[in-house]
Amino acid sequence: MRAAIVGGAGFVGSHVVKKFLDNDYDVDVLDAYHYYGFPEAWYANNLSYRREELLDGATLIRCDVLDIPNLYGTIRHGSYDYIVNLAALPIANQSGRARGEASSALQGGINIMEAIVGTNVLRYTYISSSMAYGNYQTVPVPEDSLMNPVNIYGGLKLAGEVIVKTYSRVLEIPYTIVRPAAAYGPSDCNMRVVQKFLHQAFAGEPVTVVVGEDMVMDFTFVKDTAQGIFLATTMNSGEGQTFNITRGQGRSLEELVDIIKLYFEDLEVIEIPDKNIRPKRGASDISKANMYLQYRPRWTLEDGVAAYVEYLYENLGG
Repeated sequence: MRAAIVGGAGFVGSHVVKKFLDNDYDVDVLDAYHYYGFPEAWYANNLSYRREELLDGATLIRCDVLDIPNLYGTIRHGSYDYIVNLAALPIANQSGRARGEASSALQGGINIMEAIVGTNVLRYTYISSSMAYGNYQTVPVPEDSLMNPVNIYGGLKLAGEVIVKTYSRVLEIPYTIVRPAAAYGPSDCNMRVVQKFLHQAFAGEPVTVVVGEDMVMDFTFVKDTAQGIFLATTMNSGEGQTFNITRGQGRSLEELVDIIKLYFEDLEVIEIPDKNIRPKRGASDISKANMYLQYRPRWTLEDGVAAYVEYLYENLGG
């Protein structure tokens, strides 16, 4: 069986590649490699880890989803059974500052689906985001909750979902949609909150924590994220479905800091009030993924931070 992981050189993507490789798939990594040029030692070490530990065994193909001739040729001659699309700016804050690039990821998704037409692809999996919900109406939030994004990133992700469903209905492309949340773990380079706090702790710098009853996130260790994406893509029961793929447990930033303090007892913490610039979230309801996919996240926040700290001790550098 063959799989193409679009955006597979990125943080979550590289772990998804590893999951497919571990399950004896032939894997092509399709990536434009636009965002891999930072000189810091820790950044270079993260990329080395991805290449040597996560992507080893996969075929790496430089492929921009906006380069239609290259994209069409790669997909139509790849004989892929599964295609997973993670191509996007990696975090919500960036899409607000780079709207043109973020919207190009939406066009890229359209290009991928056009390229799939006429092939024998068994499943196209679109990686959306919990940001598509906007402010959670209920907690834990189910997949059929009201969708009302409050930032550009969430809006683009939701638009991508609509495009996937429409193309699939009209052109009979089998699909699955996955909504992850707050992924963290080894080789993250984008300063999501867990990485940011741990890097500050290693550097002996204070950690700035936004406090408030609504500052709760569904922190998900990246190996659980990758496992859920793999199951949603390859299991027959996932076809035509949308799944929350998260830990399924809301944890506050204060709890995260308390866990980090187990490893950095002298960590200085600066608390600032919530400025209401991000959607109010919390836990996602993963009962559907549990029922359809037998998805069982393994990593508690305590276990995930412990594994991440161990990785950073071995690979941080600089």
